[in-house]
Amino acid sequence: PWAESLAPSLDGRHVFALVGGGPSFAVAQNGSALLAEGPQALGLPLTVEEFHHALRIATLGPGEPVILIAPAGESDARCRDTARVVRAWGARLISLVTPGTADIAGDGPDGLVLPAIAEPFSPLLTLLPLQQLSIALAARKVAAGHTRPRSVPT
Repeated sequence: PWAESLAPSLDGRHVFALVGGGPSFAVAQNGSALLAEGPQALGLPLTVEEFHHALRIATLGPGEPVILIAPAGESDARCRDTARVVRAWGARLISLVTPGTADIAGDGPDGLVLPAIAEPFSPLLTLLPLQQLSIALAARKVAAGHTRPRSVPT
């Protein structure tokens, strides 16, 4: 339900930043592939530190989606910094969190609080919502008439 309700508000978005630390960076990389394969969108995977040090926030415009993969773990403080900066910049924060980092999600519908899990196992939970979001975005594009470009091999 989270992905299905989120997808309509992302219509027309072609670029997504995916940010995570530790094992969540691998989820960001996989999420990038899911966005390319499903809705044929560009997902830029970044470590939470790289997002800050390379001033990646300066490349985002108002409302552009940043998917922050932030289960409780070693990157908590930097993920909180990321959420604060994304909101202050006016970009759109979409977050996948666990109870220990639920404050990052806030009260809005863009955050998904997943069950508590040890950080090394967190990709088992955080990857599934990204897969569902990819499917929901792709389904909306197809329903709107999108077809695979001829240049894409079958």
